[in-house]
Amino acid sequence: MPQHYSDEISEVYQNDEEHIIDILKNIYPDIADKDFLTKKIENDKRIFSLFFDGDVDAFLSEFIGKIEEDSSFFEDAYEYVYETKVELLRLNDLMEEENKLMLKDPFAYFEENNRVPKLYNESTKILNEISNRYEESKEENRKFRIKAMNTIFSLVKIGVYNDEMLLDNIVSEKKHFEDVSKFVESYITMFIETTTELPPDDEDYGKSVKRILKEDHRILNNLKSIKKEMNELKKEYIVE
Repeated sequence: MPQHYSDEISEVYQNDEEHIIDILKNIYPDIADKDFLTKKIENDKRIFSLFFDGDVDAFLSEFIGKIEEDSSFFEDAYEYVYETKVELLRLNDLMEEENKLMLKDPFAYFEENNRVPKLYNESTKILNEISNRYEESKEENRKFRIKAMNTIFSLVKIGVYNDEMLLDNIVSEKKHFEDVSKFVESYITMFIETTTELPPDDEDYGKSVKRILKEDHRILNNLKSIKKEMNELKKEYIVE
């Protein structure tokens, strides 16, 4: 740990020892006596890193809430990939209905104009909104996860929290996310490959396809970023 962090930690500890002890005792009322806890904390000052960035009480309130509610620290990632999957399935169902209409009476279908571009445009807009919501807070959520995992790791290491289930949950959370994202990636990849092999010759159709392809690549990049973060957390905190 850099020396300036060590100096800051010492200052925080000296100035706010009682507050820190009280916070931990409120989280874990059956904690060992103060002298024992103080000695443990001194042996692993990493726990104080969470005090250097943002409102400690606000962070701990959210952290405790997620533990008590058994919520996932990757809740935003799950919501993003799940909502994306739902929209892709909806688009797929609509496309199947369009294909049935086209096969039933191609002339009538094209006389009424090809409605596929409209479906692509509507779906692109929805997928864009889903990605926007995720991206607006992704950096804030990422920083929270880092602080949360540092806190969990420190509490486990100093003996305040003896159950390593929360650490192990990173593995199962990663698997849960990948189960859903695998479908999304497969669907998008198939669409990209099909479009590459059979590019649309209609100008309006082509513009609609281009817009949804751009959104598809955006989704793939976001999923890649989420999996990278999960892998890094797993590598840092989980010993298998």
